[in-house]
Amino acid sequence: MAAVAVLLSGCVNDNDGKRHKKKHDTEASKEEFEQLELSNKSGALYYKFEVEEPMFGEGSTMMYGSRKYDIVWPENGSRDLQERLAELAFGRKSIDPDTEGRRFLKDIVWNDGSTYFKEIQEAEMPKNLEYGEDDFDHVNIKFTQDSNLYIFEMEESMYPYGAAHGAYASVFVVYDAGEKRVVKLSDLIDTNGLGTTIKSALTDLVVNKGAKESVYSEVLHQRSIEVTENFYIGNDRSNITLRYLEYEIAPYCEGPTDVVMPIYWLSKHNQLTEYGKKVFGEGSYLKE
Repeated sequence: MAAVAVLLSGCVNDNDGKRHKKKHDTEASKEEFEQLELSNKSGALYYKFEVEEPMFGEGSTMMYGSRKYDIVWPENGSRDLQERLAELAFGRKSIDPDTEGRRFLKDIVWNDGSTYFKEIQEAEMPKNLEYGEDDFDHVNIKFTQDSNLYIFEMEESMYPYGAAHGAYASVFVVYDAGEKRVVKLSDLIDTNGLGTTIKSALTDLVVNKGAKESVYSEVLHQRSIEVTENFYIGNDRSNITLRYLEYEIAPYCEGPTDVVMPIYWLSKHNQLTEYGKKVFGEGSYLKE
């Protein structure tokens, strides 16, 4: 049984329709984590930090800043994996999510050093502020397991106060638990000329028909597409999927864009490394 660290602070609606802060022990919340238990394989811990803090306004027109972190943490993972996930979740490298969680609460909830909410509080009160016009940033890290391969996915949705629209990100980290290392594209395949191969996969393969229809028109006229390290390996290990975020190759309205490269097809264009052959297995690639 693995420990679960949970910190909660939120708001409730009363009968008058107004939101009020839940009563909680501020000092205890800043210093202590409530310890629960969660059954989980692979030595992972589960951390959940939630807070909703009033920024300005009164009654039903009060604006709130909401921050949520819902994170699977690889307790037995390598240092480079932990640092990479912490960088995605908290914005800086760390191997101690407990400390980052407390820093998160200190900076955001109690405003002991963060300038963000101070700037918001000093801003002019918006006119005709509607209930629910909140500033939020929600981060979720989850993972799937295929034997010794762990695929971590960091999802972040945000709507900064004053922005024209929200934003969404989905970033993958591939980890080999057997070799205890974060896997890069160059570990799997020869990346020379890979941009041209990605363009061919987008335009020539039926599996990418939807992606082809969603990208900017100029992308289709380029000789190659910029290589991204944001990728994951399918559960049957028959393909590599590249995920491009909003605006990278398609407009915001299309959301993230996936380009699928089947391994056998890919091996005709870019040679697999010895490690790549081991990962995907004999028969999945074109022999030299």
